[in-house]
Amino acid sequence: MVIGIDFEWHESSSDILKKLFTDFDFSKYTWDVYNEQAWDEDNNDLFESKAYSGIEFDSIIKRPTNLIMLISIKAFDGVVNEIESFDDYLSSDCQLMFYVIDCDYVDLYCKREEDLNFFYNRAKEIGVSELNYITEENFSRTGF
Repeated sequence: MVIGIDFEWHESSSDILKKLFTDFDFSKYTWDVYNEQAWDEDNNDLFESKAYSGIEFDSIIKRPTNLIMLISIKAFDGVVNEIESFDDYLSSDCQLMFYVIDCDYVDLYCKREEDLNFFYNRAKEIGVSELNYITEENFSRTGF
């Protein structure tokens, strides 16, 4: 079963959030941001708190980004809680998890097939490299 995608984005100063999430329906989720090392074009923190409504999240990611070194973003359609393992994710109201690691490496997990297809197609459109599906068989994370 396909559970996500991973890819490399070697243009860390080129608004990956804005480009990847363009035309996505933010309103259906509460957005949780953690381990954030992301700055806007004026070198201010991109995210100033931990939880956002869809409208707030959409507004923030439209701002020009200077750099994202590390970030964990989760989208919940119910109770927001900590996700430490794949089992936690499966049993939670979390529908989407997005990670940037070391500026260039992106993992994105989706429970909804239509969301996964959206992000896979968007990643192809914006020209990421090394785009791969993450399946239960090749899933290698030990935690989130």
